[in-house]
Amino acid sequence: MSEVKVGAYRLVEDKGMWFLLGDDEWIAGTLVPQPDGSWRCRIPGAGVRSITPPDGVPNAAAWVARQVAADDRP
Repeated sequence: MSEVKVGAYRLVEDKGMWFLLGDDEWIAGTLVPQPDGSWRCRIPGAGVRSITPPDGVPNAAAWVARQVAADDRP
């Protein structure tokens, strides 16, 4: 299991799925890589969206998580 800090969240990988975790381990988002290179992102209260990182991004999961976290700002 790997972990990356993304803003106020921790991005944690578990068995091919990624989770944005907030304080007290609550799930702020779920990110799932798709075969076509896009990511399906489910954010509680905001529904599901697809995000496609640009080619050549070194850490696609972290890049996608930053987009999701940016949308969560007040």
